[in-house]
Amino acid sequence: MIDLNEVSARGIIRLHSLVIFFLLLAGANLSGQTYYFDSYGPNEGLGSSKVYTVIQDTKDWLWIGTESGVCRFGGKSIEIFSADDSLSSGGVKSLFEDSQGTVWVGHLNGGLSIYNGKSFRSLLFDSLVIKGDITSIREIEGRLWFTSWLDGALSAEYDPVSRILVNIKQYMGAQGLSDQVFSSYIDRDGIFYCITDVGIKKYNAEEDRFETYRPDGLSNFFNVVTMFHDSRGDRWFGTHNGGLFRMDAGSGEFTVYDVKDGMSSNYISTITEDSRGRIWIGSWGGGITLLEEGKLRKFDNENGLDAMEIQCIIEDREGNIIIGSNSFGLQIFKGDYLVNYYSDRLFPDKKILAVEEDKFGRLWLGSNMGITLLENEPVDPQSWLFNEENRNVFNEENRNISNKIKFIRNDLDGNIWVGTDGDGIYRYLFEEDRFIKAEIINEILSSDLKITALAVDHNNNLWIGTLDGVGFWDLGNGVGTRYTQGDGLSGNMVTALLVSDDGNIWIGTESNIGITCYDHSTGEFRIIETGYNDKPQSI
Repeated sequence: MIDLNEVSARGIIRLHSLVIFFLLLAGANLSGQTYYFDSYGPNEGLGSSKVYTVIQDTKDWLWIGTESGVCRFGGKSIEIFSADDSLSSGGVKSLFEDSQGTVWVGHLNGGLSIYNGKSFRSLLFDSLVIKGDITSIREIEGRLWFTSWLDGALSAEYDPVSRILVNIKQYMGAQGLSDQVFSSYIDRDGIFYCITDVGIKKYNAEEDRFETYRPDGLSNFFNVVTMFHDSRGDRWFGTHNGGLFRMDAGSGEFTVYDVKDGMSSNYISTITEDSRGRIWIGSWGGGITLLEEGKLRKFDNENGLDAMEIQCIIEDREGNIIIGSNSFGLQIFKGDYLVNYYSDRLFPDKKILAVEEDKFGRLWLGSNMGITLLENEPVDPQSWLFNEENRNVFNEENRNISNKIKFIRNDLDGNIWVGTDGDGIYRYLFEEDRFIKAEIINEILSSDLKITALAVDHNNNLWIGTLDGVGFWDLGNGVGTRYTQGDGLSGNMVTALLVSDDGNIWIGTESNIGITCYDHSTGEFRIIETGYNDKPQSI
């Protein structure tokens, strides 16, 4: 993270060069351009790689329905819930939070569960036996609606005293619906629709029955799979192999988008709109298409998105796009600022963890496979990037430095310092073109030598974050020490460091009691309470 407050005059020039470099990259037509998606699957703690549905509740938890149960994600760790937690058995097909804050869980094969904020409980539909998957759950004027793959739709009230569903009414063919309901939708006018094997059915509340909904211009040949009503009033219909249909709110006329227009696939599985008014279209087999200002952009496994079979897309309250997929778990898109330019001819590892420009204008890029040094001026970005003569790799095999690079920093004299994950601090010797391990500095650090943050203050001192306090090293006098919670830090596990414009050092830790400030004029630490139960990862 670059903070302009700690950039010197020379640093501003270096930062300007770095910005120009990445702007030149953006202007070059590089075949390696990719978008970055965070991925969460079984290896990251998700219960299954098959995700059916995702919601965010009013407490900001992400609830994820998977083939094996339900998971809850708060941004760091994933909790898995199953029948051992009093859930009904079976995977989770649908999720919904009602107006009272209760989370409803619809299972494969007809099971139903609720979470009341403290614990789960399985429920029954009174005397009815539901065998089909619960495909959706909605709330309309205090009544809950459940749709099923085999049992039509059910409307019911929940009695919190007896903790059962009462006053249940079932809707099937005789009520104008069908026994096979694939999903449901409530539009911006509050009208309830069911998407069935015989088309879209619209609920007529006055007559308490369903009727066929088929606007003039909507295909009769391709089955509608999903529908959406956007903020402009336009209505969208995704079909099975027939592309995307858009009904204009004013004229009622339809526009059709398919692969010839740039869609990722003609099989549309889900549609949503983000807070910027962009339409996200998930497909089955082609990834995602984004429609913005009349232009289509695709995300697929050629530019960063692993998932090709999309089950659901939502936007969370921070503006992240959350994607549930059939085979790759949960993927999260955090915005266009995370655009990568990558080729294995350029970098040994596409996950760049540290970037620094040295006093000669060369770029140092750290990853879990060592350091790549890019030399010379990027006059022609494309030819420069892929010229192997401009690339110099430092790693365990050839240059005596750890592969796991976390931080790269210049000191005020232009020396390069590197923080690693498990091998402490290294220094680059320009005259010998090699790294040496800073053994005397590493002696003051925690024994695991995992570096969690690295900064250089205005007096040319190194500040080194570790899992057990912060190391301080006076580069001029060659002496140092390590400060811990006993010396006034808010916690021992350091997560972030910042040198502010006034020369003070700001230290974030895993403790949630506040941020520590080191006053360079007094040599004392003080804890600043933020009022938030957060653990800063960067400052």
